[in-house]
Amino acid sequence: MDGINFTPIQFVVGAVYSTQRKDYQHIDDDVQPKTKYYYRLKQVDLDGNYLYSNVVEATLTPNENIITVYPNPAKQTVNIVSEKPWGGKVHVKLYNLLGELLIEDFFENQVTLSLQGLADGQYLVKIESPNVHEAVKVTVMK
Repeated sequence: MDGINFTPIQFVVGAVYSTQRKDYQHIDDDVQPKTKYYYRLKQVDLDGNYLYSNVVEATLTPNENIITVYPNPAKQTVNIVSEKPWGGKVHVKLYNLLGELLIEDFFENQVTLSLQGLADGQYLVKIESPNVHEAVKVTVMK
């Protein structure tokens, strides 16, 4: 955690031969608030050669826009409410645990997402605004 020495936290097998842009993501859920973290990517070619990306710094700040996601577990709908106004539209996305985007919407202070058609299981609700990036696990049990 010093920006010089790194510990691998994820390995993702990339597309071997592709002329199309590929996006990859990993959520580091083993972080503490107000702690600086440093990240970099290591791209390894088939011949074993590798390159490192630039180092990026991230600090988790406590969320001052207290968000409530209920009910959890949920059956038909899930409500997302912000106790403080965010001063504009907030982006909300619901993903399955494979990282596939299933639902996407925008809201200001609250939104109700329909869970119709979703199987029982765990999902991830991501809430994003210019100042806030929040993720909450939601269980669907019908």
